Amino acid sequence: MRYKHYGISVLLLLAGLLPCTLSAQTSAGRDFWVMFVENKGDQTQDVLFLQASAASASTVTVTHPATNWNASKSLGAGSIDTIVLPNSIAIPSTSGTVANNAFHVTATDDVNLYAYWCDLASAGVTMVVPTQFLDTQYIAQTWPGEVSRNLSGAEVGILSTQDNTVITMTLPVSVTGRTEPAGSTL
Repeated sequence: MRYKHYGISVLLLLAGLLPCTLSAQTSAGRDFWVMFVENKGDQTQDVLFLQASAASASTVTVTHPATNWNASKSLGAGSIDTIVLPNSIAIPSTSGTVANNAFHVTATDDVNLYAYWCDLASAGVTMVVPTQFLDTQYIAQTWPGEVSRNLSGAEVGILSTQDNTVITMTLPVSVTGRTEPAGSTL
């Protein structure tokens, strides 16, 4: 019985000495792109803002390249701050079109970034993924077709960080209001 405990102790000790190959996942970064999609209703009542948190002191700068609008905030170590965005340039005025409505966010040190949207009846928030973690294949998750009050609930916004990017999208199901069947590539 005594040797059994020594064996377990030695095994645990060796396991503690093995190099760890796992790395921590993070949403922190210094370069981000973010956009907002059109919402039903009166868009003039919408409030759009970004919230940044920093472990170390950092200056966060938000620019809207299409209009040259910009804003900056200095964050102290361990702080959180908010930058309100002008909804007049953030939200596209028509659906199904290419719009230059993305915001570019840069920081002098790593920050976590969240995008908020709210109006009188609803709200939404998303974690913004740093540009360095963006990839080439995604799955778009949306509400199913007609949600309520005859409003189409299926909506997708696609953001590109580079000009002249070609997007290919395969429809997994038929979409109400479109002529392409399931499996079609747009």
